[in-house]
Amino acid sequence: MKLGLKIGLAVFLFLCVLALGYVAVFVAESMRLTLILLGCAASVVIAGLVLGIILSRPLWLKLTFGFLVLVIAVAGLYGYFYGAAFMSNLNEGSVGTTARNTASSTHAPMPTLEYVSEAPSDEEFDVEIDDYVPAPDATPVPIYEQEPTAENIVNILILGQDADRLYSGYGRSDVMLLVSYNRVEGTIKLLSFMRDTYVPIEGFSWNRLNTCLRFGGPGLIINTLNELFELDIQNYVTLAFDEFKTLVDSIGGIDIELSRAEARHAGASWAGEGEKTHLTGAQALRFVRNRSIGRGDFSRTDRHRRFMTALYSQIREDLSVVSLLNLINFSKDYVRTNLSFSDITELGLELLDGPSISIETASMPFDGTWSYARVNGASVLPIDIDANRDKIHEYLYGE
Repeated sequence: MKLGLKIGLAVFLFLCVLALGYVAVFVAESMRLTLILLGCAASVVIAGLVLGIILSRPLWLKLTFGFLVLVIAVAGLYGYFYGAAFMSNLNEGSVGTTARNTASSTHAPMPTLEYVSEAPSDEEFDVEIDDYVPAPDATPVPIYEQEPTAENIVNILILGQDADRLYSGYGRSDVMLLVSYNRVEGTIKLLSFMRDTYVPIEGFSWNRLNTCLRFGGPGLIINTLNELFELDIQNYVTLAFDEFKTLVDSIGGIDIELSRAEARHAGASWAGEGEKTHLTGAQALRFVRNRSIGRGDFSRTDRHRRFMTALYSQIREDLSVVSLLNLINFSKDYVRTNLSFSDITELGLELLDGPSISIETASMPFDGTWSYARVNGASVLPIDIDANRDKIHEYLYGE
C-alpha cells in the first residue's frame, strides 16, 4: 500500500476516535450512549493498531504497534479482574435462594401484651425483649424461593446496618426499605417497615422485626416479610447506613427540603420554606437518624424515604463518569448484595439512565392498623397482619 494511503487511513482512524470521544464526553445525553461510543472508540483504536501491524514495513514500527496492543490487552485484563474483585466484594457473605424443603412452622400465639395509649420513651424501645445472641459462626438462613407476584415488578429490600457489622450479618436492621420498581409503568414505590413491628419469627417466637437480621441474616428477614405479607422478595442490598455521609460528601453534598426544626437538628443553614437546604455528609447522617422531631420512628422512616428520593434524583441528574466511579468506590466498601453483575448493570442503566422515574412512598404498619404496647418491659408495635398485608398489596400491585 502506498505511503500516502497509509497516512490517509491513519488520519481517518485518528479523527474517528476523536469524534467518538468528543461526542461521548460532551454531547451524549445518556450514560448508555456514552458507554457505547467509548466502546466504539476503543474498537477503532484496536483496529487501527492491528492494521498498523499488518501494513507497516519497518520492524520497529510493527513492534511499537504490537506493544500498544499488548498494553491495551493488559489494561483490559486488569479491568476484568478488578470488576471480578469488585463483584466478589459486593457478594461477600451473600445469601442465595433455595427451594423450601420443609413446611412453614406454625407460629406460637402472640404473648400477652400490655397495651398503652401513648408513645413510650426512646429508652423503652431500646430495651431488649430477650437476651438471645447468635453464635459468631452461625449459618445465615437461606432465602426461600418465591414465584413472582407480577413479572414486571422487581422488589429489592434495602437493609441499613452499622458499618462494623456489615460483614457479619448479625446487626439489627434499623433501616428496612423495600424498593419496588415497576418496569412497565416506570415507577418506584418505597415502603418502609418499622423496626419495632412485633411479628412472629420462624424459629424465634415473637420479636421486633429488626431482630430478624441479627438472628438469621438477610434471609430470615426476607422470609419473614414474604410469609407474613405474601411478598416475593428475593434480592437485598445491605448498606452501612451510618457511612452514607461518605457517599454524600463524595457527590458534593445533597439538597433536600427540610423544616426549620430539621435543619437546626442537622446543624444546617435552613434555606426557607419550599426551598432545598444543602447538607454535608455529616449533616445528612444527623438528618436520617433524627427521631426526636415529629412522631418518633414513624417520622424517622419518613426521613429515610425523603433522603433516598433526594439522593436518587441528585445522582440521576448529575450522573457522569466521575459520579459513577464514586458510586462504585462507595459500594466496594459499604455495600453487600446478592444481586449479580448483570442484574446491577441492567437495573442501573434503567433507573439511572432510562426514562424519568416517578417515586411514591409509604410505611408499614399503615395508619389504623397498629398499637403501642410493652412486652417484658420493652416497647413494641403490635399490628393487624391481615390488614397490613392487604394494604401492602394494594399499594404495590393495585390489588
